[in-house]
This record gives sequence, structure tokens and C-alpha cells, in this order.
Amino acid sequence: VTIPITRASLSMTSFMRDAWVYIDDYGMAKLNAAYWIDGPELLKDTIQKHYGVSIDRYVIVNFESFIKIVDTLGGITLNVTDEEAEGMKAPMAEQNNILGNKRGTDYLNKGGKLKLNGNQALAYARLRYVGNADYERTQRQRRVITEIIRESKNLSFMKINSLLREILPKVKIDLTEGEVASMLLDCFDYMNYDIQELRIPADEMFSEEIIDGLSVLCPDFQANTREIIKTIYGKEALDKYDKENGIVTDENNYDENANYDNNATYDQNATYDNNTVDNNYGYDNNYNNDYGYDNNNYGYDNGYYGY
Repeated sequence: VTIPITRASLSMTSFMRDAWVYIDDYGMAKLNAAYWIDGPELLKDTIQKHYGVSIDRYVIVNFESFIKIVDTLGGITLNVTDEEAEGMKAPMAEQNNILGNKRGTDYLNKGGKLKLNGNQALAYARLRYVGNADYERTQRQRRVITEIIRESKNLSFMKINSLLREILPKVKIDLTEGEVASMLLDCFDYMNYDIQELRIPADEMFSEEIIDGLSVLCPDFQANTREIIKTIYGKEALDKYDKENGIVTDENNYDENANYDNNATYDQNATYDNNTVDNNYGYDNNYNNDYGYDNNNYGYDNGYYGY
């Protein structure tokens, strides 16, 4: 989530977990492996090096905290398809097991425009095997965050402060107390900002490949960096970036004929050692091996709910 100093807007960016990247002191792997190898700091560093963005702070939210946030808001309203309602049962089964709920708790019988509680909203956000795989799942995640922001507008300052006091001890953050207090004071301004969404790598700025038996995304990193800058910070910032990097573009700010070097970061013909980390990158599928949902305590399968 980005809140630019110079623009009254809020941007949500999803970085696809299957992006094929170089991870320091490890080698080539999918992006989500960085979190498993050495936690949020390595993930931040990997994203920054490949996409040229600055990630100032992070928040890691576990199942319990996510559910508490949504339930405190009285739930969130989402349009759920019948297929999604059925698909949500798999991640919800795992959640109910972890949370000690009775089997079948909060299952949906059908879709529609529904008010979802925290347990249901979490399953919706984690849903991976309905629709266009991870592309659609990241869209669901952004949709959930947007609805959380929308519902938060109905809370009083005291209610938000009370919620923070209850939730903060249960989440992992690298914000100082002063930064949290400052964001709390400004939160009602932020909630009225226009919200824009971005998925990286963006359409037509990556290729789908099979490397070492893994299905991966090979991004054009420079093109995606430009897309991030253009979407979040605007044309003036993009022009500055292009000038500093000697990039000459057409009037649409993207040169389809530019000679971007996609081999600079990864070598598709190289032999990489995948024996150090298994193909699931350490995620435990004990609770539902048929569906592949992880058994960690973090709300999204790669363990990272980044800000």
C-alpha cells in the first residue's frame, strides 16, 4: 500500500509470488521463496532490487488478527460467485482446524452479494483454485482491502484506536510508536483518498515460462518499474525516471520497441540448484494436501501481507 506525499491517493500493489527473481546468497527462485528463506527483510530487499521501489515499512497479519479486524467492522460486503462459495470451503476447513472451530463453520451454501465475517473474508482472500489462479486471487485480496477501508470509515476515532491497541500486539511490524500514532491521526484523510490498484508484473510485461520444472513468470523489470512509477507517482515522476535512465519513449510513455534486457536478472538456460528448498518453499500442506493451502499462521499463502 502506497500513500504518496505529493498526491491524495492510495495505491495497492500486488507483487506476483511466481515472479522468477535472483535472491541474494541463494540464487534464482520464485519471489515468495525470499520470505521463507529469511523473512520480510529479504523479501523487501528482493522486491526493491528488481522493481526499483522503496518499501519503507511492513505489516505481517496472522489469521486471528485478520479475522478480528473484519469482525470488528461488522463484516465486509462482497459479490461472491457460486464457484467461489464452493471453493472457499477448502481454505476455511484449514482455518477452522487451526482456530479450533467446529468442522463446517461459516461454509457458504451459495454465492451472491454477501456480508462476509472475518473467517469467510479470509478464505475468500486466500482462494487460489477458482478463476485465473493467482492473478484472480491477488485481485480478490485487493478487493478485500478496499472493502476494509470502506467499512472503516464508519468507525469512530476511539473505536479505531481501541482496535489498534488490541491488534498491534498480535501482528509483526517495523513501524515505530510515533509512526503508528501519526498514521492514526491521519487515517480519516487516508480513507477518503481515491484508491487505485496495480498488479506486478503487469499485463504484457512478462512471459510465462517453465524453468527447472517450475511454472514461473519472467518479468520485464524495467517496464514494470516504469508502470509502478507512472501509476503511483504520475507522469512527472516517470519523466524524471526516464531522463535519469536515458529512456526515450513515445507519447504514451512506453516504448514497445525498446530493447529491454530480460536476461540481466535471470538466465533461463542456466542450471539452478533447487535442492536447498523444496518446490513448496517450506510451506506445510498438512491440513489439506488436495488443495495445497499452507499451514502457517499468516493470512496469505506466502506469509506476507505487505504495506
